[in-house]
Amino acid sequence: MDLIQMQRSALGILLSLLAGTISGGTALADTFHSAGNVDLVYRYTDDFAKDTAVDDSAIHSIFWVKGAFPPSQPYLVYWNFEADDRAILLQDHQGQPARLGYAIPVNPQELIRVEPLTVEVSVDVQPLSSSDPAKPAMGYLLYMVSADGSSWSIPKALGPGRCQLHLGSLKDNHYLVFMGTHTVLDNLTIEIYRPKADIYVPQDMPTIQQAVDVAKNGDRIIVADGNYAGPGNREIRFKGKDITLISASGPAQCVLDCESQGCGFVFDKGESRNAVVDGFTILNGLSPTGAGIYCQNSSPTIANCRIHNCWGLGTVGSGQGGGIYCKAGSPLILYCHISKNQSSSTKPGLGGSGGGIFLTGDCGAVIEHCTFESNAAIGSASGDKGGGVFMEGTSTADSQALTIRNCLFYANHAGDAGGAIACVNVRPKIINCTVADNSAGRSGGGVSFDLTRQAPGAITLRNSILWGNLPDDLAKGAGDGALVVQYCDIKGGWPDTGNISADPCFARPSSGDYHLLSLAGRWDPLVSGTWAHDRVTSPCIDTGDPGDSMGAEPVPNGNRIDMGNYGGTIQASKGSGPLVFHVDRARGSNLNPGLAIASPLATIQKAVDMARDGDAVLVWPGTYYEEVDFAGKAITIQSAADAATVIASQKGYAFSLYHQEGPSSVLRNFVIRDCPEGGVFCHVGAPTLSNLTIVNCGMGIAAFENSQAQISNCILWDNTEADLRSCQARYSCIQRADQAAGEGNIRRTPLLADPKNGDFHLRSRYGRYWPAYAVWVVDDQTSPCIDAGDPGIYPLEEPSENGHRLNMGAYGGTGYSSMSPPMLESDLNHDGIVDFCDMAILADHWLQSGM
Repeated sequence: MDLIQMQRSALGILLSLLAGTISGGTALADTFHSAGNVDLVYRYTDDFAKDTAVDDSAIHSIFWVKGAFPPSQPYLVYWNFEADDRAILLQDHQGQPARLGYAIPVNPQELIRVEPLTVEVSVDVQPLSSSDPAKPAMGYLLYMVSADGSSWSIPKALGPGRCQLHLGSLKDNHYLVFMGTHTVLDNLTIEIYRPKADIYVPQDMPTIQQAVDVAKNGDRIIVADGNYAGPGNREIRFKGKDITLISASGPAQCVLDCESQGCGFVFDKGESRNAVVDGFTILNGLSPTGAGIYCQNSSPTIANCRIHNCWGLGTVGSGQGGGIYCKAGSPLILYCHISKNQSSSTKPGLGGSGGGIFLTGDCGAVIEHCTFESNAAIGSASGDKGGGVFMEGTSTADSQALTIRNCLFYANHAGDAGGAIACVNVRPKIINCTVADNSAGRSGGGVSFDLTRQAPGAITLRNSILWGNLPDDLAKGAGDGALVVQYCDIKGGWPDTGNISADPCFARPSSGDYHLLSLAGRWDPLVSGTWAHDRVTSPCIDTGDPGDSMGAEPVPNGNRIDMGNYGGTIQASKGSGPLVFHVDRARGSNLNPGLAIASPLATIQKAVDMARDGDAVLVWPGTYYEEVDFAGKAITIQSAADAATVIASQKGYAFSLYHQEGPSSVLRNFVIRDCPEGGVFCHVGAPTLSNLTIVNCGMGIAAFENSQAQISNCILWDNTEADLRSCQARYSCIQRADQAAGEGNIRRTPLLADPKNGDFHLRSRYGRYWPAYAVWVVDDQTSPCIDAGDPGIYPLEEPSENGHRLNMGAYGGTGYSSMSPPMLESDLNHDGIVDFCDMAILADHWLQSGM
């Protein structure tokens, strides 16, 4: 069941879950810690004092602004729950809960260790209640977990207070999502623990080999930070044992220097995938085969290792596997960086293959999330292939178990063919890989295939990018074996389903950064260590196989996997989906990305130009001299806080909608004034125009060519030619009698606060915002436009004394809306009197409660 399905079912099962609510006071974490048998290896905290959750969360509803008219979808708001305590509020939309979810660990560059790890989460939860008895709001919060970001657990409910969640294995709980409504979250902490080791090096044993020799099946060995060399710290043999050998802090801090006297590890006793090497740098290995790691008839797990500057140097024949050599077996190679390794030979006329990895004997290796950089198969003979990876089949068996997934190949070279990857009589699956800027002496600078031996199955190349390889990206050599290339970006194109030929727009390929440029967000590991926003979006985003899972891709992701090595991962560049652009004339610049309050754009039109269908443009207070063209986009443009003012910059209209915009093109919460031609121009389409105050213009709203603009909750006053031309409004205040026909319209003076000085708030005896001094004041009159808007729209963001009905004009539905008379506590239907109708509502609620 995917996340959307889980959301839809969540409300239906909520009541049955409440019996199992986890609430404050549960001491699962305290019990876990007190055992003393675990070490903390990772902690993430967020008290929501800053806007970091926007980028840190992998799964989230749209982030909105407190006090702005709510969006037509679930949303999240940073909110001051108490005077000095900023938290995050989840709000639903029409029963669909808001969501906030994280990949664990949160940092996309954090090592994914393969050892047993456990996850604990702490969070403060405070459901909110409604002050309106006639519209009760039950705040609730659920959470779900997932191993892969696609299949989710049954939701569990959380109660108020400090909640402690002992999630268990990181392998099964790699993703966490909260979902709910009318609930505040604060002080989130995510921690990862690992059990203490059985053996420590060098505390318990002076060398790694001695630790392995005394270990038993199932034992864990942790190697302290440092440089390890000499006998006992090279050519380390597991001798068939299922043990886990892990560095304390990762490969950058734990180095095995082979000193050109052999390799780092040897697996030749049938080791299984429970034999684990995790988190080491192996360098300066020297051997004819497997100078970094040698593996024969074994299937170990190699994870988070850096294999660097190792040399597969053949003295009798060709060198094979500068980094890793595997013959038969099914090793699992994960999250490794294999760089500047080479294979060659001292024999004249011979060279080497598999500068990075050499696979033979129908090896069923799985290689995932690895980087192959600047490896080389040196020589010019016909067998000098596979600068990054060389793989060959030795029988007619089906070799499709061999998989390369989410791997990056760049700057690798082969003297003959297959600068990055060379396949000879094997049919691997190469999925979501980036093969760029590699080279070969003859052909297949990226990938080469030779299939002279008959075998079942087909070579699969899917969701991958092959670009900038010399002399070509993809070369099919001898044989007629099946080759299926689909949903790939290949320079020059390839005839099959979903393939494209377009510049993939890599971030910084000269520096080894092959993330895809994205307006919505790209992980930037080299400069900022966070999410960056670009001016262009790669055509490889959201264009992978629609049948493949998006996995852990952060939102927005277009509900489709990306091409390239980051597709389906937490580092995938963000794609299509609802974005929020911020505009602030006083503080902004059109050179900013505009996707955060701290980096706004300067003009509304620039935001419109950058926006895509489904996006929103929030305009912060100020006066904007523009003539904005919606450009046919289904976007929402509205004020972010106290209503912004727009004046046509020349002689046209402040806003124009003449590209057949429909109801999803929304304009609301603006003061539009002093436009000689008019405020809003509509042509043919049916846009939504709501809560606009249009004054002192030539025409208020002009519609042409049978435009069916949906106009409501507006104030049109003191316009010289017309308030409405060829269109009709609802629940609006319209000055001209011949144009005021329509449901709920009024013609009474709107009692604007101080229009001569630019203050268009509605006067109120009960409270009106005074922007010049940022205070609330009272008047001696109350505008008839207060509580006169569409009764079908609940004024969720209006101040608490809001009459439970929307105001007309630019401030209606926002936190800056003028206030209504205090409601009588027993006036449940809000008609201003307490009578038998209210008693009937009370009785109905009492009966439904089951009391």
